[in-house]
Amino acid sequence: MLVYFLKPAGYEVLTAMTGRDALTILAKELPDIILLDVMLPDIDGFQICERIKKDSRTFHIPIIMITALKELRHKIRGLEAGADDFISKPFDSVELLTRVKSLLRLKFYHDELVQRNKELETQKRMLQREDQLKKELTNLIVHDMKSPLFVIQGNLQMMNMLKESGQEINEEKYTRRIERSSRGLLRMILNLLDISRLEQQSMELTPTPIDLATVITD
Repeated sequence: MLVYFLKPAGYEVLTAMTGRDALTILAKELPDIILLDVMLPDIDGFQICERIKKDSRTFHIPIIMITALKELRHKIRGLEAGADDFISKPFDSVELLTRVKSLLRLKFYHDELVQRNKELETQKRMLQREDQLKKELTNLIVHDMKSPLFVIQGNLQMMNMLKESGQEINEEKYTRRIERSSRGLLRMILNLLDISRLEQQSMELTPTPIDLATVITD
């Protein structure tokens, strides 16, 4: 009977005559809402409801329990089993469609929230990865800065030693070494500044072709 109300309202309907049939369908399909009769020929609706709500695949699907049982204890049992709403037999078609629409709207909001949380979690992981890469790159540059500093310091010390000992100094050779190391050190400092601007999202990236052989030689 439910099919005659739901299909004309534009809903696609899957039907199951028994509790086992319903569980079989749920193993393959995830409906947006479940209308569950309490009185089923094999497994009662309360047990089916409990199984659905305990399953991580289906717990979020809203369930309307349909029952001819009038006693309050039956409704309490249904709520304890996880039912989201009740409709008593005989039911009114307008009431049925109103409650279905209401629960579907709630499920839509729930699904939107879940999807948004997934997107935020993905963004969070990406930001954490980017932050880790920036730290690793910064540490690498800082570590590599020691090499040109040692070269500059070593050549200055050598020039001072030669000067103090009265030996002839090839200033051009030492100056060239110091200049080359200074250029390398300057590039590293600029790279650190670029990383800082990237962190502040104030740097505009402009790809530029380079001569790799020249970079390696320098």
